[in-house]
Amino acid sequence: MKHYTAYALAALLLWLAGPALLLAEDPQPDEPQRRTETRRARENTERLSILEEEIEKMKLNRATKKYESYGGLGPAASGVYHVDEGLSWGGYGEIKFRDYRSDVKTDEADVHRFILYAGYRFNDWIVLNSEIEYEHAGFATDSVRECSDSTCSSASTKSVNESEVFVEFAYLDFKFAPWFQVAAGLQLVPMGITNYMHEPTTFYTVERPQTESNLIPSTWRDIGILIHGEPLQGLLRYKVGVLTGMRGSKFSSSSWIRGGRTKGSEVRSEDLAYVAALDVFPLEGLMVGGS
Repeated sequence: MKHYTAYALAALLLWLAGPALLLAEDPQPDEPQRRTETRRARENTERLSILEEEIEKMKLNRATKKYESYGGLGPAASGVYHVDEGLSWGGYGEIKFRDYRSDVKTDEADVHRFILYAGYRFNDWIVLNSEIEYEHAGFATDSVRECSDSTCSSASTKSVNESEVFVEFAYLDFKFAPWFQVAAGLQLVPMGITNYMHEPTTFYTVERPQTESNLIPSTWRDIGILIHGEPLQGLLRYKVGVLTGMRGSKFSSSSWIRGGRTKGSEVRSEDLAYVAALDVFPLEGLMVGGS
């Protein structure tokens, strides 16, 4: 009988202690909520960190756009093509010192060129690109003969400074597709290599190559329309266009066709000129072309 009483007493104690043990083992009612809030706070912190990194990348991309050629242009002139939208600035300068071996020539220093590029990307397919050039610190020396009478029996020669500030190019480029684009305005004539890519960091000598300064009158620009593109995933690059052309009356035996450049200033547009250029890139680092 005593054994049965002891068993009954033990069973009663276990029955009374059961709920207390279960309460001790199970988490408090607010603990799952606390864990959920902690997890959400951690996730929000991670999202904020990712967002901050993306914003920093966007700022960095705006501040340091790509420095590479686009469509045959120099790297600095191509800046507007490498921004997502908005304004783009660039430029370069050339300051030269000439030390002649001959005593006949005088050594000289010259701010030969100071270039400003300004472009604006309106959207994914419309780009404005322009270049303003200052040569010889904005002035060039020339000789002028002044007559003291109508017959010019007595005359004197003096040097004068004429401003040399040019709009090198200013055009709108409509990028309908990578293989079909239309550019309209004052633009570089696609002849040779240096005429398009004439920035001083793109050739090895101090001066531009003689072949593309004398035979091809770099820098040569004209008003007109160019259709251009890079089909076959950049394997080919073509340019065809209609331009206002040169003034043949300005050709000479000394400067050949260089004097015929109109430079986009009050150009006679009665006889149009046509141009075509094709470049092929069969291997990386190799370009073969003609114009």
